[in-house]
Amino acid sequence: MPRETDLLRVKLVAHTLLDVQIQETALSPVIVSHPFTNSGISALRNEDGSLSMVDLINNSDDCTRWRRKVGEQIDSAENAHQIFVLLNPPYYLTFIKFAASALSEKDLGQLLSIQDLLQALQWEPDRVSAFWPDLCDACRTLYRLSGEQLDIYVRLTQPAYAADLHLVEPDTLPPS
Repeated sequence: MPRETDLLRVKLVAHTLLDVQIQETALSPVIVSHPFTNSGISALRNEDGSLSMVDLINNSDDCTRWRRKVGEQIDSAENAHQIFVLLNPPYYLTFIKFAASALSEKDLGQLLSIQDLLQALQWEPDRVSAFWPDLCDACRTLYRLSGEQLDIYVRLTQPAYAADLHLVEPDTLPPS
């Protein structure tokens, strides 16, 4: 294991995963399987700052543009964590497996602990309160989120957890 993370090799792993073909599902184009997305419909920022909807399944130009944008994000990452947050969660361990030989012990440990924590939250939602302090610490450290930013992120992406943590009132949640 290297003393320091070889970021170029980590980026190479990420680019290799980005090149993987998007796998359709019975619910495509809404739900797909790919290391960097779980939806075949995405939004990309245009040069003028506006957003455009893109169809990654039925429009090869859209897919090429999307891959280029994600590739630019990978290239501009300053550390392994900034690449890790771009990944589709079911592919966390795949990324870690292929990038492990390029990661420092510290970075590998941090990525594994975050992956384990997120998996535990997903499969054991009744224990979310016990994991919350660790998740907050990890997110603040690795993703540079303030407590308020983290609360907003959880409210938007995990409404059921937000209710469990009393970040929102349960009757204000969108229907599931």
